[in-house]
Amino acid sequence: MVSIFARKAKKLILFVFYILLIIIILLVCKFNYSIKAYPKSAGIPGLISKSNIDYLFIGSSLTRHAYDIKLIENKYHVNAFAVAYNGMSPLMAYKILKYTLENTNTRLKTVIIEAYPYKLFAPPNSIEDVRLFNSSPPRLKMDILNEMYHYDHDLARIYNLVVLADNENILAAPITYKLIEKLSYNGGYANNHKSVPGISKFKGNKELYIAQNINKHIYNQQLIAYINIIELCKVNNIRIIFVEPFLPNYIQNGTNYNSAKNLVKNLVTESGSLLYENSLTTLNNGDPSIFADDIHLSSKGRELWSLEIMRIIGGSK
Repeated sequence: MVSIFARKAKKLILFVFYILLIIIILLVCKFNYSIKAYPKSAGIPGLISKSNIDYLFIGSSLTRHAYDIKLIENKYHVNAFAVAYNGMSPLMAYKILKYTLENTNTRLKTVIIEAYPYKLFAPPNSIEDVRLFNSSPPRLKMDILNEMYHYDHDLARIYNLVVLADNENILAAPITYKLIEKLSYNGGYANNHKSVPGISKFKGNKELYIAQNINKHIYNQQLIAYINIIELCKVNNIRIIFVEPFLPNYIQNGTNYNSAKNLVKNLVTESGSLLYENSLTTLNNGDPSIFADDIHLSSKGRELWSLEIMRIIGGSK
C-alpha cells in the first residue's frame, strides 16, 4: 500500500517538475527571443537594425500619428525613423536611446523628442504599451525591470509584464508581423493607412488631466529623464530637438497642461536645447479635419504637420 502511494507521489512530483521546467524554458525563450516576433519596420527592432538615421522621432502614439516618414524621406532626401509606443514616457524614451547608443551600431544625427507635458504625470513604472517591453532586447528589458522594481517593488506588475503580457500576439507573430509590415513604414504609418478625420469634433472639450495641485502628481523621474536625454545626446554629438505635439486647442489651453509645459520649457531652455512650441506653427489646431480623434492627427494632419516641423527645424541631411 505504501509502495503504491509512493509511486503515485513520485509520478505526481515528476509531472509537476516537468510542467515547471517547461514553463521556465518558455519564459526564458520569451524573455530572450520575443523581440523576433516584432518586425523591423517599426519600434525598437527597427531602430537597432539601422546603421544611420538622420532624423529619429521618438515618443508616444502622438508621434506615430504625427509624422509621415516616407514623405519626409522623399522630400528632404534623408533617412528617417520613428520609435513610438502608446503612452511612452520620457523615462522609457531615455532607456531606449541609451541602449541603442551604447549597445548597437546605429548612429543618429538628429533626435526629435516628443515634449508632451502630460507625460510628467506618468509613474516611472508606467508601460501602457507592453510591446515596448516585449520588443526589447534582453539587456534593455533588465534595465526596465530594475527601474520598475526600485520604484515600488510591485512584483505583481512585473509578473504580469514578464509572464502574461502580449502572449497572444507573440504566438500570432506570423500573422501580426505581416499586418504590421503592411501598415508601417520606418516606424510611422504607411501611405495606405488612412486616419479618418474629425471623428469626435472635439465634443469633450475638457482638459485631459485634472488635478487640484499638479506638483503633487508630477514625477521628478520624468523631468530627470529629459535631462539625461539631453546629456546623452551631447556626449554622442547628436542634435536634439524637443517638439510639443500638435494638439487640439482645448487641450493646449488647459491650466494643468500649461503648468506642466512650463516645467518642461524651463528645463529645456536652461539646458540650451531647442523646444518648438505650437505657437510657431501656422496650422489651425481648432480645425477638427486635421485630427482623427480628440488627440491624434488624421492622414491630412500628419502630412501638414510633417512638412511644418521639417520647415521649422530646417530639414536637411
